[in-house]
Amino acid sequence: MYKYDVINSVKYYREAIAKSLVMAHGYTGQASVQDLSDLRFFYSTCLASIVSLTEYLGDVSHPYSVEFKAAIDSGFVFEGAPDGEQNYNYLRGVRNMVVHRGYDISAMGHVVDNRLWFVLPDQANSISGKTFYTSYERHLPLLISKTLIKLDVIIQNHVDNYLSQLNDRTEEEVEAEIRLSLANDNFLVPPEIKVMMLEYMDTHGIPSIPPGNQ
Repeated sequence: MYKYDVINSVKYYREAIAKSLVMAHGYTGQASVQDLSDLRFFYSTCLASIVSLTEYLGDVSHPYSVEFKAAIDSGFVFEGAPDGEQNYNYLRGVRNMVVHRGYDISAMGHVVDNRLWFVLPDQANSISGKTFYTSYERHLPLLISKTLIKLDVIIQNHVDNYLSQLNDRTEEEVEAEIRLSLANDNFLVPPEIKVMMLEYMDTHGIPSIPPGNQ
């Protein structure tokens, strides 16, 4: 796994979170049935992206996954909710309810300052359904806000302290990947374009990418 790939994936998830929140924040308390459906989609997308980002960094195949999980356990804590692992499991539980069980997060709520504040269940269960985790915040907008404040610090520290140590691909490795991709592609790239690309690499190698664009 290379540094560019990991950083690019982190960036993707962060952008997905930000875009879904921008859309959700565009609605007022005077919501139609369609508005509620849209809000359900945007908030569900936001929750799914948040948890997917943490699962990506915490996957056992990922470099420094143990360190990331330890940072979650110790750092994902709130006033009145000092157990980071329990809090994270609640967050995952809500995501599982929304994504895998069709839970409608727009089903309960009220209006505060002309904004819809959806209310989450006080407990969320594990995938097996045998363990229940207590909410660290039941109002969805506040839960997302509190979650992102904590996770932004944890993830940025993880990037700075660990992911920055990962190697980047060499030009030879990039060229080999491009050649393999062209060899395996049977539909997207026309044959004459493949020939042109391979001839260019034979003569010039791969084009260099300015550091600011990596």
